Amino acid sequence: MRQVVTARSTVMHLTIDQFQKKHHFINVFFALVARYGPAFYFLGMFFFLVFANEVGITFSKALSAVILGILSAVATKILIDPIACRIGRKRPFVQLQLQPLIDKDPKDPSFPSNHAGGSIALATALSIVDPNVAFIAYCLSLLIMVSRVYAQLHYLTDILAGAILGFMVTVLLYIIFS
Repeated sequence: MRQVVTARSTVMHLTIDQFQKKHHFINVFFALVARYGPAFYFLGMFFFLVFANEVGITFSKALSAVILGILSAVATKILIDPIACRIGRKRPFVQLQLQPLIDKDPKDPSFPSNHAGGSIALATALSIVDPNVAFIAYCLSLLIMVSRVYAQLHYLTDILAGAILGFMVTVLLYIIFS
């Protein structure tokens, strides 16, 4: 089973590499999202706070969502970092000798993805407190996660593991602090 997953991942990343050679504009877009996605997320959370009253959300409810999101993202990173160091999985661009879209330390481990964990933690926190933002929050997270795979920084399993951990940490913190 592991060999099948590895073979499929290799084919997918080699296909992405060929696609990247033909589509410069898409590369620029995904490179920006891969590098600055979390900053876009925090900017979105700022606007969520500023305009909460305009869409019928109290400031205190919006603030609790943002605080839960930040705590969850930080807790997810604290959980993921030692796991990633222990597993030590090489990134696709290192393993397959490809050129990543953005600079990344080749020694930095790939599994699980901190970007996936953090973005899902933020999306889940916002969605728990205000379900009306769930679609936009999860779409932004999905965009960040796809960009990390497209940039040759992560395998799909890295993204999936990070997302699951981010979701679980957020739900657990919500239960604890509710």
